[in-house]
Amino acid sequence: MTEFEGGNSRPRLLESVDDQTEESIRHSLRADEDVLIRVFADLDLAGQYTTRWVVVTDQRILVVDQADGVVDVPVADVTAVRAEPMVGGGRLEVDRREAPTLLVPYTSSMAVKFSEVARGLEQLRKKETFLINPKLDRLRCEKCHRLLPEKNGICPACVRRWHTLGRIVSYMLPHKSRMMVLAVASVATTLAELAPPLVMMRLADDVLLPPPDSTA
Repeated sequence: MTEFEGGNSRPRLLESVDDQTEESIRHSLRADEDVLIRVFADLDLAGQYTTRWVVVTDQRILVVDQADGVVDVPVADVTAVRAEPMVGGGRLEVDRREAPTLLVPYTSSMAVKFSEVARGLEQLRKKETFLINPKLDRLRCEKCHRLLPEKNGICPACVRRWHTLGRIVSYMLPHKSRMMVLAVASVATTLAELAPPLVMMRLADDVLLPPPDSTA
């Protein structure tokens, strides 16, 4: 999604976040910080599926992990950022002046997103104009993080089926008499389609085939 603040338009890449994680992020932010990027990665450092959040402000990079807490990296300490491709995915690599490289692995479905994250971080590091593309194709559900059947599609796991059925019924109620006629016609058509096989079965069993006790 894209957000603007005041009269100065500035693109933001902000993904939906659950209440608990949002609270953790809020407690980690300072009052004067401007959140520019908030995205999740789906792998931990061991390559196991999990959810880790990368939050980028105009001053810092935060990696929020419910298990390991928050990793805080000032933008001023960053020397290079890249989205490194790997087999089956990739990882965001943030080189720091006096600390080990910060690694954020992710699966291949998130490669385009983290390429934009790396580009935005490089712009911040070099103090260039922050200009990223926030309108990325949705490949995963923002609620459950499952892969979508198609780009920007609907997550079948999160669809409220009974709610959808109720909406369909509400649309049909003004035309209930026609729907009843259609239902009766559908049943009659099905029965008519079943009649020829039943007739052929009777002909084969009772007419064409000799009785079991007869001799050829």
